[in-house]
Amino acid sequence: MQDRIQEQLLHPAEIERFDNNYREQPDENDPFTKVIESEVYILRHLLNHTSIQDIWETVDVLLQADQILIAGHRISHAAAYWFSCTLSSLRENVYLSSPAGDFLEKFCNLTDKSVVVVFSFPRYAQETLKIAETAKKHGTVLW
Repeated sequence: MQDRIQEQLLHPAEIERFDNNYREQPDENDPFTKVIESEVYILRHLLNHTSIQDIWETVDVLLQADQILIAGHRISHAAAYWFSCTLSSLRENVYLSSPAGDFLEKFCNLTDKSVVVVFSFPRYAQETLKIAETAKKHGTVLW
């Protein structure tokens, strides 16, 4: 997986060529086109504003953690759920905090080698902010 990501990040011209060769004229009123174009914009914006070194540091932290607790409330829960499912397929000891409020129970089992990943989109849910503050206060690595 790392090789594939590196290949895509180091050879963006190939992706651009693929994009130009296989792209049909999009219908600007089509809702799917709008969603896909929005996602492409978000990913390009991420790549332009995030260093590759930061991305690899994040990958290393996630690989070295003994446990990963993922949280997100309201609209953010969908992203947290997706991330926990994807990460669980790559490694063990990944836990998702449910919106029902089991964060503190799961948080009590974390160690100093654990990581908490919090998803939060504007308008930030108060529960999500409390989770981030709790993790930071207890010295847990927070991403």
